[in-house]
Amino acid sequence: MHWQPRLGPVPPIDYAILRNTRNAGEILAHYQGVAVYQIVIDSFDRQYIYKGLAPRLPTGEFDVKALRRAEFILPPGLIYRCEGPIKPSGQVIAQA
Repeated sequence: MHWQPRLGPVPPIDYAILRNTRNAGEILAHYQGVAVYQIVIDSFDRQYIYKGLAPRLPTGEFDVKALRRAEFILPPGLIYRCEGPIKPSGQVIAQA
C-alpha cells in the first residue's frame, strides 16, 4: 500500500470529543446501551443539541472530517452541535 498524505487540515480526534457533560432535555432513544439525550451541557455550561450518529472510517475511527461547524462527538458516537456564538474557525465563543 502506498502512503498518501491527507489533504487539508484535519483536527485531532481529541479536539472533537465532548467530555464532562451532564444530561438535559428528553431521552430521544438509546444507542449501544446509552441514553441519547436531546441536550447535553458541558463544564462551561454550553448547551449542545443532538444531531445524529457520527460516521466512522473503515478503520473504525470516527470520521472527524464529516463533522460540521460547531459539531462534536459524545462517545459512543453521538453528534451534538453547540448552540451559541462561534468563531469563524468553528470554535465556540465562551459565554459569561
